[in-house]
Amino acid sequence: KPIVMPRQILMFLLYKNAHMTYTEIADFLGGRDHTTIMHGSKKIGVLLQKDPRLQTEITELEKRLHIV
Repeated sequence: KPIVMPRQILMFLLYKNAHMTYTEIADFLGGRDHTTIMHGSKKIGVLLQKDPRLQTEITELEKRLHIV
């Protein structure tokens, strides 16, 4: 359970910034179903609209990864 949110953030970042498909991300994360990746990525997208703290955290991650 404590790894769910970080994994969903990873899904979101891979989709948004690495331009990987949901299927590619699913394979990368150990063969999960692509619909799981869609759900996780979209969930983070929705949370970003409501949670300024999460926005800051993801922006900081992107900076650390030299994405932004």
